[in-house]
Amino acid sequence: MKRWLKWLLSIGFYYSGIFVFTLLLRRLSGKRLSILTFHRVTSDEGCEGCGLPTINISQSNFQRLIDFVGKYFRVVSVEDILDRQNFYAQKWTHCALLTFDDGYEEVFSRAIPLLAERGFPSVLFIPTAAIDKGYGFWWDLLYTKLTDSTLILSKQIDKAFSSNAAIQKLGVALSTSDKERKIAVLSFIDELQLINPELRDRTLSCLFELLGLELEKDVSLQPKLLTWEKVKRCREQKMTVGAHTVNHEFLTSISANDALSEITESKDILERRLNGSVLTFSYPGGRYDEGTLRIMKKSSYHCAFTSDEGLNSVKTDIFQLKRINISDDNLVGPRGGFSRAIAAWALFFRW
Repeated sequence: MKRWLKWLLSIGFYYSGIFVFTLLLRRLSGKRLSILTFHRVTSDEGCEGCGLPTINISQSNFQRLIDFVGKYFRVVSVEDILDRQNFYAQKWTHCALLTFDDGYEEVFSRAIPLLAERGFPSVLFIPTAAIDKGYGFWWDLLYTKLTDSTLILSKQIDKAFSSNAAIQKLGVALSTSDKERKIAVLSFIDELQLINPELRDRTLSCLFELLGLELEKDVSLQPKLLTWEKVKRCREQKMTVGAHTVNHEFLTSISANDALSEITESKDILERRLNGSVLTFSYPGGRYDEGTLRIMKKSSYHCAFTSDEGLNSVKTDIFQLKRINISDDNLVGPRGGFSRAIAAWALFFRW
């Protein structure tokens, strides 16, 4: 029902005078820079059960979207926007910056060829430890395993985690319908990402043991990440590489000293690996606070990207750049196909 309602609203927005009026308002307001966030560009055949579904866009939808973006926006590089006064003084009506978080291999195999054909620059944010280790993220593996409809763990969870309310709640959800199970697993993963890393790691260790999982070995259940060689090849295709911490820790969940280490060490590692300057940073999960901003503004980074939704103007804090998260969920119509009207709603109905 929600998808049908969203589709109807977007149809009214796109095919009426509201869309044209929005373009005019944007021009007058000076909010001319839209920054899009991508994570995974998946196969058109889908990847059901393989990693978090909320960060996926299919390759065909990605192609249709960047063609749509190319029609209404001037696609710019991060170097363009760092020259702030000159950038906003130009007479470009709408500009877009394309960014990719986390370093999934699909960026190289599926996104880069399409971007290169169109000459579109972009930015790639790398959590360095994940690339060093060569295997995926715990949240992808956990989601893949816990949403397996054949998995029944309620009794084992009762025994192993009797004092953990979040996991007890998860245990109940695992015995419900597939839809409720997936919602509960996503909620559980969100909770784990927000807590102290030491507590999270202890919880994951016990849960992985119960599930018989190992990040290093169960690679078939995880989306692949880039290698350093492919990161370097991305740079050769007009893709700027930025930092995304070392361990992809939410900076608001760790101490100030640990946050400083994550911010500075990731820059050092990238600059050593790539033999070049790294000036851009993306907050993992988009999470930051006043303490994080103080660290960033004293660092040698030139800008930082959040997950705060909205547009950017010359008045936007360069260390609090807003973005619009893109996935299949905010691009497809009620029948599952790409919708220009919904894409317009996602990209233009933002302030």
